[in-house]
Amino acid sequence: MKENKFLKSVGGFIAVNKVSILYISGGILAVAIAIPLYKRAKKIFSTEVETARTFEYIKDIPVNTSNATITPSQAKIFSNQLVDAMSVSGGTDESTIKSIFEKIKNKDDMNLLYKTFGVRKYSIINTGEASGVLWGIFENAGGYVDYDLAGWLKEELGILDWKTKRIVNDKLGLIGISI
Repeated sequence: MKENKFLKSVGGFIAVNKVSILYISGGILAVAIAIPLYKRAKKIFSTEVETARTFEYIKDIPVNTSNATITPSQAKIFSNQLVDAMSVSGGTDESTIKSIFEKIKNKDDMNLLYKTFGVRKYSIINTGEASGVLWGIFENAGGYVDYDLAGWLKEELGILDWKTKRIVNDKLGLIGISI
């Protein structure tokens, strides 16, 4: 009988105070939803771009520059050209990617290019480097992923790009990587 009396008293309390309970419940729900939305909106409208995390394995890649047929400055230029080729708004510039990888002659060239490329932010919205349109609002909404050279190439080269992918995989195979 005590349980029945307790349930009646709770039911009576709810019946009398249903509007107040509705307001309190709505307020708690609004706060529970508003906080994550605020944090996401703050991140979206931020004009700061996150810096890439460090990946220790890239530092450990051995490069024998005496065996390399490309210089460190050429590797830097190739890296930037690869990012540009993969950040074209009309799609991926396969001919540039192909021509760069055809200049890679040996394992030390590939190690130097891979190490120089490092880890870069890949914009999911822009599919490549961030464009910065409207202060990067759309890219911040979609987010970024930290990718090394193989990650960028894997995102950009699909099944229909098999010719370019074959050349890229031949050169990446020199250091034991494939996409």
